Amino acid sequence: MKWISIIVLAGLMSSCQLFGEEGKSYRLDELEQLEKDIIQLSESVSCTNSAEWNSTAMGSKACGGPTRYIAYHRSVESSFF
Repeated sequence: MKWISIIVLAGLMSSCQLFGEEGKSYRLDELEQLEKDIIQLSESVSCTNSAEWNSTAMGSKACGGPTRYIAYHRSVESSFF
């Protein structure tokens, strides 16, 4: 779990534009909390119908592409992004 956190955090740090403030720096504990919030939100709805779910990429690999994908229910989509 720790290696996933590090990879996701590295991806978040390299894409600060997602937060709407260019050049904003985050401390490691803030990034870890953001990751926990994202995971908690994605797990807040149980899966009863897979058609109601989407997925999105998280993190980034050094050679390109996401490190993982995370599933989320459409009802939390506005909060998720």
